[in-house]
Amino acid sequence: MKWRIAADTGGTFTDCHALDPLGAESRCKVLSTGYLRAVFERKTNTIVRLSGLPPLPNAFLSGFHINAVGDSEVCLITSFDAVTGVITL
Repeated sequence: MKWRIAADTGGTFTDCHALDPLGAESRCKVLSTGYLRAVFERKTNTIVRLSGLPPLPNAFLSGFHINAVGDSEVCLITSFDAVTGVITL
């Protein structure tokens, strides 16, 4: 089974609901701008810690792109550890 993702976009918030390939359910509410907001703490050139995110399953952010507000550099997230909030670019 693949990921199943549903989103209900409102004026201010978007409600997200996902089922992973094993059937585990995750829900979160994000701003309808299409961005997740988090505190970005760079550990090394390729290791970043994110805090302030809604609960997300492991590897959920893998394959997404990330950039800091006001920074034009966009990086690909290659892994995400939901427990530590660490992503690898």
